[in-house]
Amino acid sequence: MLRAYLSYWKPMFALPRPIWILSWCALVNRVGTMVMPFLALYVTKELGFSTEQAGVLVGVYGVGALIMSPITGHLCDRFGTLELMVASLLSGAAVMFCFPFAHSYPAALLLSFLLAVTSEGFRPAAMTAVTEFTDGSDRKPAFALVRLMINLGMSVGPVVGALLVKVSFASIFYVDGVTCVLAALVLGPSLRRRSAALKSNPPAPAAAGAAKWSAVLKDKRMAYFLFALFPVSVVFFQHETTMPIFMVRDLRLDETIYGLCFTINTLFIIFTEIPLTLATNHWPQWIPMALGAALFGIGFGAMGLVSGAVGVALTVAIWSLGEMFLFPAATTYVSEIAPGNRRGLYMGMYTMGFSVAFIVAPLVGTRLLERFGGRTLWGTCLALGLISTSLFLRLRVRAAGAAAVSAPG
Repeated sequence: MLRAYLSYWKPMFALPRPIWILSWCALVNRVGTMVMPFLALYVTKELGFSTEQAGVLVGVYGVGALIMSPITGHLCDRFGTLELMVASLLSGAAVMFCFPFAHSYPAALLLSFLLAVTSEGFRPAAMTAVTEFTDGSDRKPAFALVRLMINLGMSVGPVVGALLVKVSFASIFYVDGVTCVLAALVLGPSLRRRSAALKSNPPAPAAAGAAKWSAVLKDKRMAYFLFALFPVSVVFFQHETTMPIFMVRDLRLDETIYGLCFTINTLFIIFTEIPLTLATNHWPQWIPMALGAALFGIGFGAMGLVSGAVGVALTVAIWSLGEMFLFPAATTYVSEIAPGNRRGLYMGMYTMGFSVAFIVAPLVGTRLLERFGGRTLWGTCLALGLISTSLFLRLRVRAAGAAAVSAPG
């Protein structure tokens, strides 16, 4: 069995060296991921804000990410990905070092916004870098590798964070900031040679109007994709907002159990995602996207039926499988429909869609949890996941229609 599993990794080792460097950078960075998973708990337990205030604060982070995503995409196309990733990591670390000194609600809101503006530039730049270093059948495995390393780091960060918060909530900000600096040190020198090569042989200049993010939405395929992705994205972000509150307050589970959910998620991904991605690499992207959205809805919907740690672990396993189907396929789909001179812009709009969901998710989720209870919240998540499923299934019909139009008469 071990030999069979390792055989799936052979194509991964053939990926370009920059993809592996980017993956290691993502691993180092995500090992320190502690702030966002515990931000809602931090502001409610440590600063004494209400649950709905916590939802607004996390939503403000989403506003900052929303503003930054299309800007980053444009800057990637114009200046390159390396400089933006390093700048994002270092500036995000600076904001994290300041966060423990914010004790008032307005100050916390401001720093939450600044944290998004600084740190959220990394993701679209990293995804654009993957498209620069890969093509064809290598691209989806490359996205899967980067995601795998991110999740591997996520298996460590939240667990360590759960232990640190028992001693000092402020420590999670310092540790997260330090890992951002370390990730920048890994990334900068290793990819500088590649960046210099790109500058000496720059790609063709973008077409006129490529910098206008509104032009991306005129692509009907992209606009429909973002529309279909939005409901399930709102479901996904409950794991950083209402899920920890529900587990700790309503199910009376320890914070460490919440941290271990990330470990379950990551271990499942480590042993499953690469074989799953390679086995489904030939599928049309609408199939894993529809299947992933359904599993997200079922996994989070089942939270309304559980009462203990074992039940929570089973729900995490279900939506983790959905994550492995949905996100590599979604990112690959965007890279496939994006023109070569607008890949950064398309990736920026893709992450912007997540940012909109990140704004809506805590506002809607915390309100449903406070006013109607957990079962209503998780039942809504089930419905939203199935809505995205039905919309992704329509991609097959739209693709067939487009092929019929383009076929010679």
